[in-house]
Amino acid sequence: MTFRKLALVLLTLCFLRFAPTARAAPPRHDGPPRLELESARLSPGATLVVRGVNVTTGDLPVQIDLIGPGQTLPLGPASGDEHGDFIVAFVLPADLPQGEYTVRASGLDLLPVETPLAVFGAAVNTGEQADLDEIGVLPTF
Repeated sequence: MTFRKLALVLLTLCFLRFAPTARAAPPRHDGPPRLELESARLSPGATLVVRGVNVTTGDLPVQIDLIGPGQTLPLGPASGDEHGDFIVAFVLPADLPQGEYTVRASGLDLLPVETPLAVFGAAVNTGEQADLDEIGVLPTF
């Protein structure tokens, strides 16, 4: 009986030693996950800058979508830093209809996070995908 107990203890210790351990959650800012837009009103063809706060970890990217009247437009992925923050920029389609939209970040490790966006006015000709160096990067807190 003593041998069995000793073997059980040794097996348990080996399992605990080599079992995968859960990583500690990265430090987060105060408050719930949220999206912030550089501008909540844009024209078609303009550059949309999205800042995520406490949204995701760097391990799992999130998908940024633009949801509007009868359509969902995938904008692209975003990966967070150690705080769960990110900043990404997208060029809105020049033929995007005017109206009220929702910018949504969704991924495997979070419930969708949303913020409103109003699209109005004449199309802006901005060309290709925006470069964050050209438009300026928002500070990360």
